[in-house]
Amino acid sequence: MPDGKGARVVHEPARLRQVWLSADGTGDSLFNDRPTSGRQEGGSTREPGCRHGRKVTSDHMFKPPATVACTPVGAYLTDAPTDATAMLRYLRKRIAGLYGPGVPAVTNPATLDYLDYLTFSDATYLLTEEYLPVKARVAVFAALAKLPGSTMHATADVNGRPAVVVGRASGEAVGNRSEMIFDRKTSAFLGTRYIVRGPFTRDGGHFYQRLTQPSLDGRPPPVFIAVDPGDAETVLLRTAIVDRAGQLP
Repeated sequence: MPDGKGARVVHEPARLRQVWLSADGTGDSLFNDRPTSGRQEGGSTREPGCRHGRKVTSDHMFKPPATVACTPVGAYLTDAPTDATAMLRYLRKRIAGLYGPGVPAVTNPATLDYLDYLTFSDATYLLTEEYLPVKARVAVFAALAKLPGSTMHATADVNGRPAVVVGRASGEAVGNRSEMIFDRKTSAFLGTRYIVRGPFTRDGGHFYQRLTQPSLDGRPPPVFIAVDPGDAETVLLRTAIVDRAGQLP
């Protein structure tokens, strides 16, 4: 592949994503996604809840739909800690649960740094795809500030709200950075920003980056990953509790 000398940034129309999640895992979840302008298509997906140990599979290969065994997993995380140190342990424990019991025993510095990046990324998921009590959400901000490799600076989000950014190198490729944006006064979560800066490798009209993260399972990672140069920013508009999927507060 020839090396690219630069990248043309293309600004795509903003999209609105709405997510309804079951507090205890027994109700259905609903995911809506649509563009705010232009002619791009949107979509809606409903995920059945787990009731009485069974749920309707969302795999469209089953006609008629089949049921599978399940355990309800609620999105309202009432067990989340409310102080920074305990929250950092909580986040790292979640990563250990995802990658197996060998993760806490890792001693390679590069791999440890990548695990911290995964912890940072999981915190993003925690604040956007699950529901935390207010004090626990504030504790996530404080925990990320304590995470090795994180930096902080004052800014404003895309809506002009005074904010503080907690960010770190993405852990995937040189030049990339993941950031989480919090309200400067209340520490409320406002959104995310992912920055892709290169260097790039260009093949025709596509841009690629060489991956740098170490392997967690003994297998080498792919050499290149396709990227869109530029910044991708999300803004959290509202979080609320309602009675059913699809209902607006």
